[in-house]
Amino acid sequence: PGDNSINVYLNASDFAPTGSQVYYIDIIELKNVVESRYGSIIVKPAVDVLVAIPNQVGYPGENLSVQLTLTNNRKSTFEEVNITLSGSAFVFTSYIVQLNYLGSPPNPIILNATVSEIVEPGEYELNVTVYRKGHKIYSSMYDITVESPVVLNTESLSQIEIYQSTKSEVTLVFENKKSKPITVSITTSGNNFKTHAIQATLQPGENEVNVPFEYNPVSPYDTGSRQAIIEVEYNGIIVYSQTITVIVKMSVTNMVIGYGLPPIIVVGVLATMFMFFRKKKKLLQDIIRTVNVKKSVSVDEIASEFNISPKKAREILIKLEEEELVNGFFDDNVNRFVVLDKTLVNSIINEIKNKGEINIQKYSQERGISETYIKDIISAAVDKGILVGRYLDNGNIFILTEYMRNKIKDIITKAGWIRISEVSHETKIPEDIIRSIIDELLSAGEINGIISGDTFATMERLSDEIIKVIQRRDKITLKEITNLFGISENLAYTLLRRAETVGFLVLITDTMTGDMVAFNKGIWDAILKELSKNGVIHVQAFATMQGISFYLAKNLIDTLVRRENILGVWTADNSKFITADAIYDRIKDSLNEEVGVGDLARKVNLPVETMKRLLEVMIRQGIIRGALVDAGKTFVPITMLKRERFVPTVVGEEAPAAPAATAVKLPQVDVDYEYSGGQIIYHIGIRNFTDLVITDVTVNLDVPKSLKLVRIDPKDYAQNIKEGISKIPDISPMDFAAVDYYFEPVSCGKTIVSGIVNYKDAKGAWKSVTIEGREVEIPCPEIFTPEEANMATLKNLMKAIRLNDYRRFVLTINPKEAFEMLRSVINSYNVREISINVISEQPFECEGWFYARIGPRKDRVVIRTYVNEATKIIDINVACDDPMELSGLLGRISDDFSRRLFLKEQKEAIAVSGNFKILQCTCGAPLPKLPTKDEPVKCEFCGTVWYYDDLK
Repeated sequence: PGDNSINVYLNASDFAPTGSQVYYIDIIELKNVVESRYGSIIVKPAVDVLVAIPNQVGYPGENLSVQLTLTNNRKSTFEEVNITLSGSAFVFTSYIVQLNYLGSPPNPIILNATVSEIVEPGEYELNVTVYRKGHKIYSSMYDITVESPVVLNTESLSQIEIYQSTKSEVTLVFENKKSKPITVSITTSGNNFKTHAIQATLQPGENEVNVPFEYNPVSPYDTGSRQAIIEVEYNGIIVYSQTITVIVKMSVTNMVIGYGLPPIIVVGVLATMFMFFRKKKKLLQDIIRTVNVKKSVSVDEIASEFNISPKKAREILIKLEEEELVNGFFDDNVNRFVVLDKTLVNSIINEIKNKGEINIQKYSQERGISETYIKDIISAAVDKGILVGRYLDNGNIFILTEYMRNKIKDIITKAGWIRISEVSHETKIPEDIIRSIIDELLSAGEINGIISGDTFATMERLSDEIIKVIQRRDKITLKEITNLFGISENLAYTLLRRAETVGFLVLITDTMTGDMVAFNKGIWDAILKELSKNGVIHVQAFATMQGISFYLAKNLIDTLVRRENILGVWTADNSKFITADAIYDRIKDSLNEEVGVGDLARKVNLPVETMKRLLEVMIRQGIIRGALVDAGKTFVPITMLKRERFVPTVVGEEAPAAPAATAVKLPQVDVDYEYSGGQIIYHIGIRNFTDLVITDVTVNLDVPKSLKLVRIDPKDYAQNIKEGISKIPDISPMDFAAVDYYFEPVSCGKTIVSGIVNYKDAKGAWKSVTIEGREVEIPCPEIFTPEEANMATLKNLMKAIRLNDYRRFVLTINPKEAFEMLRSVINSYNVREISINVISEQPFECEGWFYARIGPRKDRVVIRTYVNEATKIIDINVACDDPMELSGLLGRISDDFSRRLFLKEQKEAIAVSGNFKILQCTCGAPLPKLPTKDEPVKCEFCGTVWYYDDLK
């Protein structure tokens, strides 16, 4: 009565459209909508995608880096995306990326788009597509320029001179821009040029190649600048073509013939040219000598000393490096040439490789070498790929990337718990670099932990700290752990479950608050000690001693009793638990003679039905010897179980002549049940206490909905399993017959099993005996072996495990074949098939339940398959303690099913999403089924017609 505040939860479907969406709230009373309201809510994308391509130039057969920044907006669960890179000039590539539930993977993610080996240089488009759960969430085209892998260094074309009618080899510099050697064909041709072709293997970088040119003049005077063509062919495609200028000179023969000059004049001209080139060669030798002496010279120094222009000096210094005339390199940044002393270079490089890093200032002081020279050597080694690293501490420290990565990993492994700012201060590594290294290590699976603010903790250290807190406090709630360590509830729950599995703590749900409470394992031992010593534990006293509520204390004791298989019962008021041994000590003296179950129950203050169940278990386990008779109302010790007890004695000889009063002789029906391998076996024993044979003994059991009858033993007695009917041909006087009903629990809780036994007496008259209702308890513990599992325990466990998800496909083939196909897929894994439940034959509706304990932590996995012909759906539900295993298993089942469906039926598996996944129209009204190729579906509320193609 009055105002009520109620939390209403909205769960956006996996592929709900983003932006402002309308939701509806219906208030239903007695199946009638008494009020309906609507509102709006902002639906954000589950994963944000940002793509960047730093270098939009690629080469055939080479990789092009694609940077993606992915953000998981669903911070409570793992996400998995499929990224494809494709295009007419690119090799199709697919990547699977997992986004952790803390927000994102290491960003940016670097993927490689591979350019095809056989592709002409030009402009192409690269398509980057991101899929989530089989549906496209991002797609964009990027312009990429594919350049020739080979180019001609134009500086080597400064002046090419050849003589008429002479095959001359000219040294040209070709640059291989790929990262591996390639073999090309180089062809020279042109007007009046003879075509020549050579094969050349080009190493990465610049290569000197002797290229042949030959000009056939039309006359002796055919000289001067002529245009020649150079073409480079790679993988059958001309990837480079260049028109160059060649200076054609008159040969000596043509000089004599053409100009009529005496041979001595021609020789004089050639001698003058020789002296010019000799002088030029001497200048080069002098510069080389100066460079080797000074070790490091600038362009201006060379220009001033040799009286040449800075431009000419720069060209000569660059030539020293290109032609390897001096062992060194030209630094464009400072216009200096640095000579590399081989011994010194090797010493510095080996120092860095051995130690992983170098303090440049310290090394400079120890060896008497300038810091600039050391940095020049390091820069040269980095440019040539000999070293891979970066400068730290304002350029004072150079550290190898791999060493830096291993250094951070070692610090984390040894400490388990670090403050990123402190590690940055100690190692001089910037915080953002440390974070990126941690993200990379997490992504590679080399460490397992979590970043929270300025701290990082491994899962092992985090688990240790949580256990220490519990040991110090004795108990702590899930929410307290979440707030204390700054982690999500899912992660906290996972860590607690792992710790519980190895026996460090006990995890209980507080039914009053809904929160989970972790107890020190010592409390478990305290309960066991109390039960072992006194045979009884008082809940209120225990709750007061531990400082917890009565209900939480009872839940804790009840959990221990179930997990440790302690035989005993709760008193009628649930105030204390008494072990069977303690009860036996109090009633054993009364068990030497026939005694009423009610009398025993009052003696120990227990409900009669509870006492009855306890006696049955104690009889079955051999703790006491006897039997329950009179429909379970009386206990008779085995020494008194004689036939005479059930047959009325005859009155003595002095009895009156009148007929003596005799008892009505009827068959007696005894019932009992037990648990076996996840099933409940209901035993029905029928003893014929009449004087004559009885026939056509028919047992008609009323099977409740919470139980599924799967078998009747002996098989010869089974008449109708679906109706719970069995038939025993006959039972002789004082003989006994038994029939066992095997039930598979469908739901947890308590239920009543009753029935009737019909039979014909010796005269052929039908008579009956009632099977009194017997309460059957269906327990559903959260921890059990696959052999103990049944449908009810799995249903309960699927609700209890917080991490669960499902995939839904449209039914496109025969429903029975679809179910068997999915069943065979799951049975191919290391799981146990627990139950197959055919709900309806027409239309076909069936579900399958599977269970497994996987991994070193024995994580629980529940799988449910479901096919419904009426609604045209196929469902795969998975619940698992570990989020990564959940995501991986659900994806693997879906992929294997999709593959098998295509191979066997040539059908595409359509995974539905959005409103189709919940069988709902976009207006909010329910849809009766999914649309198929042959049959669209019309919304009965708004009239929208949905077609099969809409599913995609």
